[in-house]
Amino acid sequence: MDDRLRKQMEFALEIDKEKNVFRQTHLSGKDRNENDAEHAWHMAIMAYLLKAEATERLEVAIPDEYFAFLKVVNGIEYNGCIIYGIDEEFLEDDPEQEISGFIENNEGYRMDIADEGDNYTIIGESDMSWYAYNGDDGKYYILDSDDGDVMEEVESFDALIEAILKESLQ
Repeated sequence: MDDRLRKQMEFALEIDKEKNVFRQTHLSGKDRNENDAEHAWHMAIMAYLLKAEATERLEVAIPDEYFAFLKVVNGIEYNGCIIYGIDEEFLEDDPEQEISGFIENNEGYRMDIADEGDNYTIIGESDMSWYAYNGDDGKYYILDSDDGDVMEEVESFDALIEAILKESLQ
């Protein structure tokens, strides 16, 4: 067996272990809790539904990096910083924690704040900032939440997450 195939098999065996890690979420219509593998599958499906709905309702594309993030993590809220998750309307069960939904928050932004021609997709917020993706130039920005002015341009989604974490720890 070549090295690549051996590594792929090891990976497959490792992720199979997720079926034995049980979460606190109770499965609908079942008498057991959801395992990590089922949770990951549900999150991936819900992320795809969100992506299609966001494209239709908001006429924006969800950045690929954020989409990949949503397949693993349904948003984050920590110390006043929020990264939007999958809206509750797409979830089968009520979440254990409140989720700030991506579509709901972007609809509000577009109705109340956005300027004509503004192509920002807001993926999170804090008291002082909006965390945004600009579909025109494919870049991420930290915007001032008072006036929408660009406070900082960041090179990638990972760099944006790093900036958000630093802000939340100050």
